[in-house]
Amino acid sequence: MLCKYYWIVLYTVHVTAFCLGGPFFSGHGVVPIVKNQLGDVTSSSNYRGITLSPLLSKLFEHCILNKYSSYFFSCDLQFGFKKNLGCNHAVFVLRQCVEYFSKHGSTVYMAALDATKAFDRVNHIKLFHRLHDLGLPVYVIRLLMNWYVKIDSVVQKDNCFSSYFAIKSDVRKANVLSPVLFNIYAGCLAEALKQSDLGCHVRGVYFGCSFYADDNLLMSASVGNLQKMLDLCYRKGSELDIIFNAKKIFYFVVGKSCLLAVDSLRIGGDEIVWSENLKYLGFQFKSGKWLQPVLDLPMRRLYAAANSIYSNSHFASEMSKLHLLESFCLPLMSYGCEVLCISKQQLSQLNVCWNNVYRKVFKLHQWESVKELQWLCECLYSKHIVDKRKLLFEGYRISY
Repeated sequence: MLCKYYWIVLYTVHVTAFCLGGPFFSGHGVVPIVKNQLGDVTSSSNYRGITLSPLLSKLFEHCILNKYSSYFFSCDLQFGFKKNLGCNHAVFVLRQCVEYFSKHGSTVYMAALDATKAFDRVNHIKLFHRLHDLGLPVYVIRLLMNWYVKIDSVVQKDNCFSSYFAIKSDVRKANVLSPVLFNIYAGCLAEALKQSDLGCHVRGVYFGCSFYADDNLLMSASVGNLQKMLDLCYRKGSELDIIFNAKKIFYFVVGKSCLLAVDSLRIGGDEIVWSENLKYLGFQFKSGKWLQPVLDLPMRRLYAAANSIYSNSHFASEMSKLHLLESFCLPLMSYGCEVLCISKQQLSQLNVCWNNVYRKVFKLHQWESVKELQWLCECLYSKHIVDKRKLLFEGYRISY
């Protein structure tokens, strides 16, 4: 029945393309989006291609995902694009693993891997072989082969269209199946690491790596094992056509030996540099005897977003401004606070930062208290916001 519906969908797509003649109906349109506005906008590496697909193709992919979801599984150490999982769960695993070793007087050596254009380098043939190994029915794999191999693409930029071209490798960004297929493809790295048994173990359970999409973090209690993990990732990545950029890979140390000199690590012959700061999934940590979160970046983001709202809401009421700030600025400051070990001093800094937002809205001086104002507005203090998020996360984690 699925095969029958598949050809009906394809027939409808081609009829629509013939009637309307638009480039986005007969194939997939790719819109380039600038990654870094402050970077070189003339460089192709500074653009990310977002695929615009017909609605019927998304509907068809939803049908496949709904009917065959039991076959689309990946390693449990891959937290990206999975139901009921997110960045906070990946960081929670990182924190718990590091704290376990630190409390027992050990040291954790970490390496944050950076894969160059990981989504664009997914080899279709190897992906289909992987789906076959997972037991996905052959006729569904054949449908996906037709779906991915026989559709051309066109690039749109300022109402200008390029000529059609075939894409031999990638998973189309913004498509329904793309995140799932990428998890299955890149999850081979996590499975290889888990099978090698290299890396950290907590009470007999393997926690040697934490993956979120293409953000990969390796954790080991020894430098030698970390080098072996890097070698394994390089070999397995070469098999999957995944290239790691050594210039963007750093290794990071937490524990009692954090101040000791460490031999240089390498990946594929290229040397990896040591860094005292670790950036992972939007979080920043500082090297030391304990895993120390750095909150300067969230506070800067809060002030920048708040100033943007202030400058574009001159005629709005105080309560309207406050609602906008709570909706768009507060998440920037409280992002991931439920899984971080925030000190009293850092919590006080967050409190001052959030109180300044209130003072700006209601035009108060720096020395004036806003506690009563927050109480009248039925808003929580920053400390209570952090505590509430921690309680919700712990309750959800226990129930899950």
